[in-house]
Amino acid sequence: HAVLCFWKSGIHLFPVLMGKLTVKVIGLCLLVILITNWSVSQVKVLRYKNFDPCRVNHLHHNLNDYNVLFVGSSRFGRQIDVKLFDSITTNLNFHSYNYSFDAAFAPTSINLANDVLKQSSSNLKVLILELAPIEFMGELDPGHVSRSVNWYSLHDLQFLYSSGSGASGSFYDQLETSLNRFYLTAYRMFSVGEFWKRSLLSKETCELAGTGANPLPELKKTPELILKLDEIRHSNSTERLASYNLDLSSSSYLIALNRLAKECQKRNIRLLTVVAPKMEATGISFIESLAKLLNQKNLIRLNNADEYPALYSTELTADPGHLNAKGVQSFTEYLSLQVRQVIQQKK
Repeated sequence: HAVLCFWKSGIHLFPVLMGKLTVKVIGLCLLVILITNWSVSQVKVLRYKNFDPCRVNHLHHNLNDYNVLFVGSSRFGRQIDVKLFDSITTNLNFHSYNYSFDAAFAPTSINLANDVLKQSSSNLKVLILELAPIEFMGELDPGHVSRSVNWYSLHDLQFLYSSGSGASGSFYDQLETSLNRFYLTAYRMFSVGEFWKRSLLSKETCELAGTGANPLPELKKTPELILKLDEIRHSNSTERLASYNLDLSSSSYLIALNRLAKECQKRNIRLLTVVAPKMEATGISFIESLAKLLNQKNLIRLNNADEYPALYSTELTADPGHLNAKGVQSFTEYLSLQVRQVIQQKK
């Protein structure tokens, strides 16, 4: 009888105890998540989730060694040979560093540049920034989630949902894109182990990085790839480029670029912006419209398929959006000559 009474009382008490324990466990988990993500957002090396912490560390400890900095996505990181660039611009005494990362979208690249400018001791003379397509879904995975989302203006969000990123596709495409965005946001917010992973990697003794290009591996030149390349080439033709006139005067991208330009001017740093080749129509329409609002003296366009047909050839193609190892030399040469011409212009 005693055992039966104890058993019955235990059955009644168990849900209460488990309820209290569950609340405490959930509270503890949330506290750990909040502290971890706050820590990740505060530490520079840890902030860039998918980026090589060795390269981030190297630049922040050796910034004085460089006077030219490239910042952008894989269109810079995998397509610019800095040694070749320095050799072509040898009369300018450039010593450049490629501070570009795969999937570094618009806000991430600007945040990378701003973090570098916060360092008081630097010998930077030129900052070369790629104008990256604005991509909501992409921002959530590699960059600062909260800062990237907050970075967008209402105008940007309207653009994102009206063109590009699957928003202009079917209802099912839009639904899939929306679910992916929620997933990536949740994944980033609850990636508790990221803080410890970055902490360990940031303590490594890193060798010099960013001095050479690392082209993407070749894709098989299938009919589908060739057709896709033809579409991209057509989207970047002279006639099509002239037709891209979105009203981006209130875009937060433009505001962020203007702020960056003012900060560079204070530091006596020349800010150059570059439109890289092989962007798809949904990206190039935004970038080309944005480029028309920037200082044209400091703007370099390498995206015109009629002016740079080699950069759109199958021979120099790794995939629809990137050049291969052969294309690295051509792209670096074109960029070097354009940069040298801009720098040597009379004010």
